Amino acid sequence: MTRMNQEILRPIVVGAYAAIPSDQKNQEMFYDLLARHGKATALEIPFRDGFVDPIEWLARQMKRRFTRSVITLIPGTMERVGASGVFGLASPDENARRAAMDYTRAARQCAEELNQLTGEKSVEVIHVH
Repeated sequence: MTRMNQEILRPIVVGAYAAIPSDQKNQEMFYDLLARHGKATALEIPFRDGFVDPIEWLARQMKRRFTRSVITLIPGTMERVGASGVFGLASPDENARRAAMDYTRAARQCAEELNQLTGEKSVEVIHVH
């Protein structure tokens, strides 16, 4: 396999949520331009208590354009750490550990639902912090 072919197989993951416009019409244009010009083959998707956008809308943006994407738990993790001071998978507090497990499970369930809605592996990785 040539170096060029290897590079094509690697996803180009873009943390587009940091630069995305605030209204949905411009967001749709933004995603379209990212996909059309090859600027991204996958997205880093923030997760708080769910996705920022409705999952059905997000699925329409991702389908056949962004596969092997990453859900990042850092936004919701940092909010929870800030609120409780003990939230986390390795917390010495049993309730905080349980809450972290529940949060991680919720992200996994959302990833599975998104993949079902797109009919492809839109999300491949969940980045746990």
